[in-house]
Amino acid sequence: MNNLLNNDLIQFNNYLLQIYETWPLNEKLKTAINYSLLANGKRLRPLLFFTILRSFNESNISLYFPAAAAIEMIHNYSLIHDDLPAMDNDDLRRGKPTNHVAFGEDIAILAGDALLTDSFRILTQTPVKAEQIVQMTQVLAKAAGSENMVSGQVEDIKMVDKSISNITIMDQQKTAAMFVAASDFGIICLQLPSKVAKQLRIFANSFGLAFQLFDDLKDLSEESAELKNYAADFGIVKTQKAKAKYLNQSSVALDKIDDPNFNPKLLKKFLLQIS
Repeated sequence: MNNLLNNDLIQFNNYLLQIYETWPLNEKLKTAINYSLLANGKRLRPLLFFTILRSFNESNISLYFPAAAAIEMIHNYSLIHDDLPAMDNDDLRRGKPTNHVAFGEDIAILAGDALLTDSFRILTQTPVKAEQIVQMTQVLAKAAGSENMVSGQVEDIKMVDKSISNITIMDQQKTAAMFVAASDFGIICLQLPSKVAKQLRIFANSFGLAFQLFDDLKDLSEESAELKNYAADFGIVKTQKAKAKYLNQSSVALDKIDDPNFNPKLLKKFLLQIS
């Protein structure tokens, strides 16, 4: 990772650490929230946002930490709820007991509810114009809501026809949509032109689909997992080919960005994380 981005990530993790410190919360709820939010996650969605900002020569990244935190909070809410007994019924997350195992199903549900709701409170603290806050709120609500993440979760738990098309739609809704939201945050904060925005969305969407396939391949090693994913149903070779196709689409989209302020190198390196 680029040294500047690595420093951004260190500072961002410190920012996350402070979010709930001064709020008058029930201590058990606060502990459960931070248990997931401060866990050793990759922070890929905020990192994509930061990488887009730096790719267009924006250097004051800390200004945008509230917006990035909102994305990460929603991501962690989704993981807490995804692990619940009524959903995937997972006991481990990132090598640790899942939130409901550690704190009970009732507190885990409420911790997830808090992260989802509080994300919009934190988002409004981003020091940009009011109309940009409105735009980012719409983007985040659409990505996390019934049209995307929630529908994707329904597909995950209720899917009958595990076709390539249906699994890809699920991956689009559950995973890729939040990467597109991260790219949209960059587009909105930088007020980028529509032609550039179009290619960045293609980049982020294709990366999100490739990342999910990368994750699916990794999940194959978990013997106890009841998998409903591309790799489990269609095999390693097909999954690797599909991942390569989406990574290529991401790279091609970057090549189509014709903007004198844009340097594609950082985003090209971003793709290497899952190559």
